[in-house]
Amino acid sequence: MLTATARLPLGGLAQAPLGVLREHLWLLGLVLAYVLAAWVLAWSHDVPGRISLSIYSDQLLVRYAFCLGIVGLGYLLHLMLLVRPVRLFRALGDDLRRLVSLERLLSAVLVLSLLPIFTSAFTSVKVLIPVVRPFDWDTTFVAWDFWLHGGHHPWELLQPLLGTPLVTHLLNVVYHLWFFLIYGIICWQALSRSNPFLRMQFFLSTLLAWALLGSLAATVFSSVGPCYFGRVTGLPDPFAPLMAYLEATNESYRIWALDVQELLWKGYQDGVTGQGTGIAAMPSLHIGAMVVSLLLGWRIHRGLGWALSLFTLLIFLGSIHLGWHYAIDGYAALLGTLAIWYAVGWLLRRDPYFRADRPAPIRQQGAAG
Repeated sequence: MLTATARLPLGGLAQAPLGVLREHLWLLGLVLAYVLAAWVLAWSHDVPGRISLSIYSDQLLVRYAFCLGIVGLGYLLHLMLLVRPVRLFRALGDDLRRLVSLERLLSAVLVLSLLPIFTSAFTSVKVLIPVVRPFDWDTTFVAWDFWLHGGHHPWELLQPLLGTPLVTHLLNVVYHLWFFLIYGIICWQALSRSNPFLRMQFFLSTLLAWALLGSLAATVFSSVGPCYFGRVTGLPDPFAPLMAYLEATNESYRIWALDVQELLWKGYQDGVTGQGTGIAAMPSLHIGAMVVSLLLGWRIHRGLGWALSLFTLLIFLGSIHLGWHYAIDGYAALLGTLAIWYAVGWLLRRDPYFRADRPAPIRQQGAAG
């Protein structure tokens, strides 16, 4: 039986595909189960045509190129800043010959091919949330937020700290960098072969967070978030002063969140299913994805763990200050993602393939491969 530590030799053309398929059985099963669940959901609500698996298919080659570019740049910086060899390009060539293998390439191609299918199904389900369950949890979450924060709305508590145009603009920039950071980590892990256990824990936890938190929980607790509260509920809007502040700030510093919020609202009104469409506030997937990433970071390098933890904090503050989420959305995402991460670890430790590849203790300097 192939195990995660019994790696295939270079040139193992016959065995490499089988080994890669075995390593990714859990991931393949999860994507298949999610796609089937999406179709069942659509059929049960008489909208089977609303599920598409090709929303992001046009990005497949772009994803490969971006992935290779960002990982290559990261590795080059690693060599230049940390290793600092006497002959940089000779060292780079030696490392490329050592690191490039059929197994690595097949593993990366498989993961990066599955993700567009999964995210297309995810976007389709997200758009269907108000069809399955109307947005009816916002007033409850506002009340819970108000009670948890001592009789204040969380945005009001943050306004003295964050409520200056330049700070708001910078936080908005950080919030939009989330996509590039998350995709960079996904590319890195798609190509990584240093710890198959940790790599698979990362991918399974990421997809399960999107499936269980971003689809199931988001449907059960259907809500739109502060920026749309008044439009959906028709009640006096406690977030109107926040949105007015953001609009005023947008006159001097561009707040891209406002443009995206309007695009999402128009897509919701028109019933459009496309890239980046769908509205769901509870729980926050921005936080969920960051929690998976910081847990990965802490297992690899303490410095990386601290950096990703700080970025997660900024994303949490931005989600409130920019009107995207209630604070409770972030708290729920944190708890839910932690539960998923440790449950996935428990599951993989019982799989003979991964049993010998448990994560090593946190290191001061982590391996890049």
